[in-house]
Amino acid sequence: KENIECINEFKNLKIEVEDKMVDLVEKIKLAETKTKQECAEIVTAEVSKLRRDFQEFQERIELKVQNIESYLKQKIDETSGIFSWNVNGISAKRKENQSMFSEYFYTKVSKHKVSLQFTANVSNDINEIGFNVFLFIFSGIQESKLNWPFQANVTIKIVNRSVPDSSKIVTKCFRIEEPPCNYNWSDPFYFCYDELSGAGLLLNDSFTIECFVDEI
Repeated sequence: KENIECINEFKNLKIEVEDKMVDLVEKIKLAETKTKQECAEIVTAEVSKLRRDFQEFQERIELKVQNIESYLKQKIDETSGIFSWNVNGISAKRKENQSMFSEYFYTKVSKHKVSLQFTANVSNDINEIGFNVFLFIFSGIQESKLNWPFQANVTIKIVNRSVPDSSKIVTKCFRIEEPPCNYNWSDPFYFCYDELSGAGLLLNDSFTIECFVDEI
């Protein structure tokens, strides 16, 4: 399903670009009936607009490619039980105090439906600003058939893409006695921006989180 949606998205973008080019040609033809100055102004305005549109198209394509890469990485890692999540645009997220969820994934053994949450700009100390990562477990139609209580050692890793052995790793125990009404969440995994940046874990305004749920 995800692959079909990606293909359709690229097809729609291609159609949009072609429509923009056809529209530009028609407007240039219309501009040729105007005075030389008016024609130049119309063409300049339309070309500027088209450049902005192309920039938007490029950003949409890059985002879709990132989603595809994340999806494929998730599928590849399903056998190991590791979920990988790329968090991009950290500066903007910090500025806007954003909180965001990853895509859903399922625990390897019992297939509980879970997700990660990133929450920007939290403080463990007056001199330290960082972010929290939570593991959320969600309710669903299959919950009554799963094993409860749910208990696991959850490991969150901020991946050092240059020196893997230098990744930042935190492990905590997460236990829920019974199925949540909507969702429940783990204790926060706190990470300091300055520490991660100094260790080379924040690259190109982004970082990669890996999550491993070791069910007990």
